[in-house]
Amino acid sequence: MNFIEYNVLANGSMAANITSPSIHIRDVSAATLQANWTGTPSGSLILQISNDELVWTDYSGSTALVSGPGNFAWNMLSAPFPFVRINYLFAGGTGLLNLTLSGKGPS
Repeated sequence: MNFIEYNVLANGSMAANITSPSIHIRDVSAATLQANWTGTPSGSLILQISNDELVWTDYSGSTALVSGPGNFAWNMLSAPFPFVRINYLFAGGTGLLNLTLSGKGPS
């Protein structure tokens, strides 16, 4: 089993909307995408999925509300979609957003 881990987004300014880079998870059997933020941001984080990196859909039930510093994780087991990303919808405040992915896949 191969393990992967990398930073998806480092110190993204939460003083505006953020769309993370897309993450290819086609060969990943299980993954956790973790968001960690500081400051006084207010808004929401949404996991989005895509089959082609052109059309993005909010994944049902994946919204995390942001109010002040905090963290949230999305667990993906045997995900049927090949691409994911995080969309931050700004409502107020400022802060920094970091996203990391850990997963395992076939050897």
